[in-house]
Amino acid sequence: MIPPFKPHPMVPIPAEAEIDALIRRVGIDRAAVMLAEYEATRLERIRKSIEDPFHHGFVIEPSWRDADRLLSEGAGLLCIFGGNRAGKTEYCVRKAVQTLVNGFDKRVLILHEAEPTSIELHHKGVYKYLPNEWRGLKRSQTANIKYDDKNGFSNNKFTTPNGGVCMFGCYYQDPRIYEGLAFDLIIGDENMPLRWLEGLKRGLADRNGKFLWPYTAIDGMTPAIKDVTAGAVTMQSLPVDPAVLSPEEIHVEDCPTGHMPYIQKGAGANNWIIYFHSKLNPFCNYTRLVEDYGHKEKVVRERRFYGYARNTIRTTFPKFGAHNIIDERLVPQKDVSRYLILDPAGARNFFLLWVAVDNAGRHFVYREWPDMPRHGEWALPSEDSRKWDGAPGPAQPALGHGVKEYKRMILEEEGNRWTGTAWDEKGEWIDTRYIDPRSGSAQSVAEDSGGTSLIDRFADEQTDAKGAVDGPALYFLPAPGLREEEGLGAINSLLDFDRTAPITALVNEPKLYVSRRCANVIWAMQNYTQHDGEKAACKDPIDCLRYMATADLQHTPADQLKGFGSRGSY
Repeated sequence: MIPPFKPHPMVPIPAEAEIDALIRRVGIDRAAVMLAEYEATRLERIRKSIEDPFHHGFVIEPSWRDADRLLSEGAGLLCIFGGNRAGKTEYCVRKAVQTLVNGFDKRVLILHEAEPTSIELHHKGVYKYLPNEWRGLKRSQTANIKYDDKNGFSNNKFTTPNGGVCMFGCYYQDPRIYEGLAFDLIIGDENMPLRWLEGLKRGLADRNGKFLWPYTAIDGMTPAIKDVTAGAVTMQSLPVDPAVLSPEEIHVEDCPTGHMPYIQKGAGANNWIIYFHSKLNPFCNYTRLVEDYGHKEKVVRERRFYGYARNTIRTTFPKFGAHNIIDERLVPQKDVSRYLILDPAGARNFFLLWVAVDNAGRHFVYREWPDMPRHGEWALPSEDSRKWDGAPGPAQPALGHGVKEYKRMILEEEGNRWTGTAWDEKGEWIDTRYIDPRSGSAQSVAEDSGGTSLIDRFADEQTDAKGAVDGPALYFLPAPGLREEEGLGAINSLLDFDRTAPITALVNEPKLYVSRRCANVIWAMQNYTQHDGEKAACKDPIDCLRYMATADLQHTPADQLKGFGSRGSY
């Protein structure tokens, strides 16, 4: 008399104990009727989810809901890094159809590594989620939806009744074919090359579009993953499955014991990362997954079950982490001594950083030049696997500044103002300015005539055509000329603290903090390996930090200083 229940991962079957309790309460005949009605309702729900998944499909909780929330709250780039069978691609094709249906004139681009896989996953997935009323639609002025199971959508494209367009592409194409096109949604599935990630983001600006990147990093860290995860901070974590990872270990630095990241805030203003854990997807054959991969090495389990790719290339500053990156509002403004560190270059821009030191010896890097918002990245992840220290970014090519232009930039950055006839020097007081001891002291041809060192040229005054001193003397000292290894060791000493105990101000904490606005310094700290030697793309910010760390910077109270001459002398 009890109906044969059809199992389904999203619609539960009554447990035997529940059925027994119901029979005792209402009797066998009434219970049989009630259970038959319940099973009919279940089957109808399942049938609708299969026949019309756009309106009646199941939503995987909490991952799909949280991804929707992040997008609605302003995420521009949402990386969906997930374990095997975690529902990443399914979520994305559903989001593509939602974008096309719930608006007019929407533009969607979906990319994969190869066309056959794109047809099998993307074309078929998008067609599955199309509203039933669109599937049999005849061609019209706006709509052209021609699909078959073998070839997918005709010409890798279809148009919708409300003026939308959905395009399918592959990474073996030239990414320039999509330049100039504006999109509301771009989905870059699986192993997206870095040049595609960087290039396509520009096509979202006109429509305030979204970028989804679903990927299971089976082979570990890639340049593109490294780019989006550098500096990411975990905002929410979830407990691990004890059958996969130990609940007694700290697996990721900024997660509690026995947790793995779930939601992270990326370094970019609108960059977010969500990790679809495999166990969250009830449609995943999780038991089989554990049988296949539960015995593999830890990095494989992290990737296969949690979508987490660990950078296995050792960097020079392993103790630099999220705890060293602070909001610029947390940089102290009073009771600090300020210093400027400059690393000159010939064919590149100079690199400069400003640091404030308090009476506890804490160093706060609070300004850099060139900075990312105005000049772009100093270094970028390289597509060349042999370049571990990145590739030169758009901030490196020289702007053609001479000493006078650098003086103007420095003074303006420090809050001083050129009135047209003189400098109104009411900005920051800089205790000492340091420069690379080799480049600063080397003799070179001056801009006017004769040979002189860069330190001398900064100490000279430059005037404009009317004789006004528009390039006042700025005095630089050569930084300590210690060996590179000593300088790197000095940086690591500033980063050191007892990692087995909680960070406590003035008791147990690092002595080096970097403002979030100094994104180029942060990238260099997170990625520098020394592998590329003197030609390392991110070496200049590191050199500035070396000079800072070896100069024994101290906080000197203002009442102990007596100023004379121009700024930077006392």
